[in-house]
Amino acid sequence: MNRKYKNGWKSTLPLCTDCGTRLSTRSAKICRKCYYKTLKGDGNPFYGKHHSEEWKIEIHKSRKSYKPTEETRKKVSEHNLLVEKVPPVHKGKDHWNWKGGIRPLEKRIREIQEYKIWRGSVFNRDEYTCQRCRVSGGKLRAHHKKRFHMILSEFLNKYNQFSIIDDVDILVRLSMSYSPFWDVNNGETVCHECHLKEHTNMASSP
Repeated sequence: MNRKYKNGWKSTLPLCTDCGTRLSTRSAKICRKCYYKTLKGDGNPFYGKHHSEEWKIEIHKSRKSYKPTEETRKKVSEHNLLVEKVPPVHKGKDHWNWKGGIRPLEKRIREIQEYKIWRGSVFNRDEYTCQRCRVSGGKLRAHHKKRFHMILSEFLNKYNQFSIIDDVDILVRLSMSYSPFWDVNNGETVCHECHLKEHTNMASSP
């Protein structure tokens, strides 16, 4: 690209010393594309280095606390419409954690009266006291020692003649008499904080 000034004088911009493309400014030696190539591998000033664990925690906190303003969200939405960018669909079968529609059935079972009775029985037996930190009262959870989704999987294997999408009402009725769901010995009272720790440990364990 050549720049032409009002007085008719032309300025020929230099070429990139690496790829030979015309540069956009006379002060540059290489184009932007070639410059970014030099930052890869051992050309990157951070090559071979690693963040400390403390710094990783700080980075995580800063990213977690960031919330875009309504103005930013509006600008992003307008830009996506301008470039005809369609956001990916993360619902139903298109969701990364899709398990064949098991979530609606799990939610329905947790909402029936038998589940509420089981939960209350666990609390009464433990005298509304967290079995981990021994704190009484507060925000309590009835934790499954054998995880609920494992019991649900065994239940679905037993009644595999039914569809979890088309026969959800039948499966909910069958769950009312499926004893492993309502085994009080499989439950324990934990506070909200201990419950979070328990599931975090389960997720991180091999």
